[in-house]
Amino acid sequence: MNIKGGVSFYHSNESDIDKIIFYLNMAKEFGLDEVFTSFQFGKIEEVLKVVSKCRDLGLKIVADINHKMFNEFCKDLKDIRIFKDFGLSGIRLDYGFSLEEIAEMTWNEKDLQIGINALLSKEEQSIFKSMPTNHSQLFASFNYYPRIESGISLEFLMDQSHFFNQYNIPIRSFIAGEAFKRGPIFAGLPTVEYHRKSFAPSSSSFYKLVGGIDVVYIGDPFISKQELSLFTKSLAEQDIWIKLVPAKDLSKEEKRLLIDIPHVLRRDESEWVYRSSAGRILAEEKNFMIVNRGESQARRRGSITIDNQLYDRYMGELQIIKTDLPPDERVNVVARIVDEDMYILDYLTGGTKIRFYM
Repeated sequence: MNIKGGVSFYHSNESDIDKIIFYLNMAKEFGLDEVFTSFQFGKIEEVLKVVSKCRDLGLKIVADINHKMFNEFCKDLKDIRIFKDFGLSGIRLDYGFSLEEIAEMTWNEKDLQIGINALLSKEEQSIFKSMPTNHSQLFASFNYYPRIESGISLEFLMDQSHFFNQYNIPIRSFIAGEAFKRGPIFAGLPTVEYHRKSFAPSSSSFYKLVGGIDVVYIGDPFISKQELSLFTKSLAEQDIWIKLVPAKDLSKEEKRLLIDIPHVLRRDESEWVYRSSAGRILAEEKNFMIVNRGESQARRRGSITIDNQLYDRYMGELQIIKTDLPPDERVNVVARIVDEDMYILDYLTGGTKIRFYM
């Protein structure tokens, strides 16, 4: 499943417009052309300066807007051209808009994309089904949650997404950034609570695993160049990215099997481990040895192991440990999944493509 990536910016009295534009330029250089902002922060005239620059750069920008501010810009739901004139590609409607109003706006003649809150009750979903809505100009968007422990569950996200997926309505979601957290809470801006401390490549690629999401924004502003690079690479590949803490003194052969090659989990799934045979094949083809590390370690849940020469023809097999297992001198423990990505273990299945990074 292909997912587009995007970045976010927010204006405040302390905002540096040049810094924001430099950041958006950098995102554009990495191939990210989706941008999210909010009209509910800072000075609107300053936000519009950045929006205008985004249009010049060819970026597609969506702005969050509430009902009160919407009414300040236009009184007629059939004539919302002003938002297109600002340079916006879409508006995400915050609370306060009725489903009837949203449906009417989807028929605008300016091809302005209208964003509906993805959190509809069962009653609202029934009403939505009966509304004369132009689905080609509609997208659904989840919220981001600044407060710790307020993000939604993955199960709830998938359940809500399923409704819009039935109508081929694209869905947008948020993940947290690492380098810079937006205030005043400074705890990240994810949709899913699991993603509050997870890393962008892991969070974004995870959406490929569960499906249903079309655009993923990094909710926090000003992520680092390195994070942008990894974020875009993870989106370009079909692999699920998982961050690791490596064991000390890895051999070059262990590093190669761990990092340099993608792994596909075997479909004949074990109850205790996920298995990849890619390393066995490579070790045989290149005729290199995985040497016993001399110190057997317990294989804890989330450990990454590689079978050594004592396991004969299994040498090179990589495993992800699902449940705690005892030490085995034939098995080298070469890394462990970072705590922030441990949740991914519960969603892996046979056939999943994995890319490890550090």
